Amino acid sequence: MMRHPILHRLLILLGVLVLLSVAYAVEGPPPVSETVPVNAEVKPYVKVTVLSFPMNLGTFTGAANEERGPADNAVFRVQTNADVNLTFSGGDLTHVSNPAYKIKTAYKAWTSGGVDLGYFNRSLPGYSPVGDLIVSPGQSAGTTVDYGIMGWAKTGEIWEQIGGDYSATITLTVWTP
Repeated sequence: MMRHPILHRLLILLGVLVLLSVAYAVEGPPPVSETVPVNAEVKPYVKVTVLSFPMNLGTFTGAANEERGPADNAVFRVQTNADVNLTFSGGDLTHVSNPAYKIKTAYKAWTSGGVDLGYFNRSLPGYSPVGDLIVSPGQSAGTTVDYGIMGWAKTGEIWEQIGGDYSATITLTVWTP
């Protein structure tokens, strides 16, 4: 019953060729890839924020050797992406219109984790001068730490400080080693 055996064979051969060409087109050549490097640099960065202020040591009556403290309403927050060192500094309370008159003032720094870092400006007891407090090594990269400051003040003899307002500043300086 085969009327056209050649045509039949040609159709089969044509079908096989079509299937082979489709298979080759789907498979195609192997993938080729290249890479491109991507780079960036992050510079050291530190942010210092004052969270709580002012430190108020209250009112002195004017009597000799009167002491106030601790007052603790001074908090700094340090956020850093690099290792940093810290310098805490502060001064004696000074009469606002006559800087010759001062009240001895001591400060103590501590971390929010409860670590006592030490005194600066003056130490207790005795209010002996100690200068700045340098913490080195200070704070590790990739951290946020709150630093609290406590303060004390003590008058001298009655004649050593005049009546009026007194003020001082506390400074936290953060620097990379």
